[in-house]
Amino acid sequence: MCIIFTLAGLGVVYFFFAKYQDSIKKLSLHRQKVKALAEELENLDELLAKYKKDKQHFEGILFKDKDIPLFLEGVSALSKRFNIKIRDIKTQPTRRVEAEEEISRRGMTKKTQEKEKPTLLFTPLSLRVEGKFANLVDFLLALERYRQLLSLTEVKIKTRKYPLLECSFSLNLYSLRL
Repeated sequence: MCIIFTLAGLGVVYFFFAKYQDSIKKLSLHRQKVKALAEELENLDELLAKYKKDKQHFEGILFKDKDIPLFLEGVSALSKRFNIKIRDIKTQPTRRVEAEEEISRRGMTKKTQEKEKPTLLFTPLSLRVEGKFANLVDFLLALERYRQLLSLTEVKIKTRKYPLLECSFSLNLYSLRL
């Protein structure tokens, strides 16, 4: 009888010890998960800090709506500085910049696309100017070095009365819609 009680007692102890070992294993797994989540959180914090830094950088180089009139005044000042005559400036409606990623999203619903903000936009400006070759080059280089993001495209140069040249080009002013 004593042996039966001893075996029963050992069985109960073994049962609880097995449960204890199981709990220790689960606790170890949870600790590993917590450690992995803590590392992931640290990585996310680093990414968030980098994102904030990048956001500040892009806010500095992308145009805001209020910057466009100031930019046009700057273009006018540059033209005077480099002895360039502005013959015509036309603005066109602001459009979205489409990238390969954007094209692949076309299968999404409009509501889903709206959630995928921010959107990179550009405002095209068409300019027609006149001046000497060296002055045109200096003027275009000064525009290229402008502090905010823009691209110069569709440059066409025609001879009018030598040494004056007529230059037409498009400037795309980039902005971000949040």
